[in-house]
Amino acid sequence: MEKTFSRNQVLRSFIPVPLLLGLLAAALLGLPLNGVAQKQDPFEQEFSYINNNRMGERLTVSFPEGESDLSKSIEMTLSEEQYFDNVSGHFDSRLIAVVTGMGLGNTGLKLVVGDQRQIAEFKACLDRFVKVETEFRENEEAIMEKTETWMGESWNALSEGRDIGNVYFYPSKKALSAEFKWDFELNRVWLSIGSRIMVERDVVPYILRFIDNIEQYRNQFYDYREALVSKKREIDDLLGIDSQS
Repeated sequence: MEKTFSRNQVLRSFIPVPLLLGLLAAALLGLPLNGVAQKQDPFEQEFSYINNNRMGERLTVSFPEGESDLSKSIEMTLSEEQYFDNVSGHFDSRLIAVVTGMGLGNTGLKLVVGDQRQIAEFKACLDRFVKVETEFRENEEAIMEKTETWMGESWNALSEGRDIGNVYFYPSKKALSAEFKWDFELNRVWLSIGSRIMVERDVVPYILRFIDNIEQYRNQFYDYREALVSKKREIDDLLGIDSQS
């Protein structure tokens, strides 16, 4: 006689009972099948594009799943600005990117997207900081042991800023020294730029991600502009209104 199997018998043949019970529980509770909550990507990007008469045109990029309140506060905003070109002797427009967030000062860090030298110098400083910070974490205990009882304010004596390059920002375009700094008493490591810009260690990777993707954001800025114009024309067609060229 031919042997037949019920559906439950087949499931028991291929799936161990504990695993089967786990799968059923996960389905009932809405849990991931692996039983472990999926961790959000801290570098997941969020885009917000605005273009209207009241607020102008701008594209803002942020990391809402950042690993700290500081990293979640960091944003890069792209917009066009008018400026006077000393070479041509007339006003022109250019795309700028301003990085804002906690610890970056009131005006933020202004970059000109087309200024390849500025972008390269800033990226080099950030890359260097990440490399030095990695070495610092691996050798933190050995660095602490360098202090001696005869040293007055020993932390300050040994933790003077280490130069990691130079960078400039608009509108001044003045070269600023970038330094790797730390304070054991405050358990703090940060990137110091000039006399007023202090970027905490956990924010640096996010700003570096902004810089690495700045060309993508430039393209996204103009793509959103074209997409918005297209959608407005579609609405005009629905309303029977002639679109303006």
